[in-house]
Amino acid sequence: MRPIDRWPEYLYNKEAFRLEVAFVVHSVDFDDRISPLSRRLVPDQMWALVQPLIPTPKVRPQGGGRTRVGDRAVFVAVVYVLTSGCAWRRLPVTFGIAVPTAYRRFVEWNGVRLWERLYESIHGASENGDRSASADQQLLEWAQAIRDAAEARAAFAS
Repeated sequence: MRPIDRWPEYLYNKEAFRLEVAFVVHSVDFDDRISPLSRRLVPDQMWALVQPLIPTPKVRPQGGGRTRVGDRAVFVAVVYVLTSGCAWRRLPVTFGIAVPTAYRRFVEWNGVRLWERLYESIHGASENGDRSASADQQLLEWAQAIRDAAEARAAFAS
């Protein structure tokens, strides 16, 4: 039986046709439902240092438009593309971010030197000795890898 033939049955018995779907984040504020992969790519300690560095979005004078996707969701998707080496068009749909959105924010954040400022922020925090030395070193190395990958991608973009 073809799926189209079962459509009327679906209309009357939706419980029998419940589909298992991969975890996809579509929320503007997705901190409550952040996936384990996202937490490994951008730990909470790193996000606490990144969040103040991200520029505030411009307000459209004419109003309207779509709701802006959350910065953390886009940041995680961009970090995935940078560190995995995949093409922008191969960004997995499980991130819930459209490729043009991720690329647009990457270009915007390159313009304000976000990646360099992130590294400097983590380096400064590690010198203050707020956390354990091993955690600081791992976070610093991860930030350096992100910064270097962003510089390499930015060279191709321009």
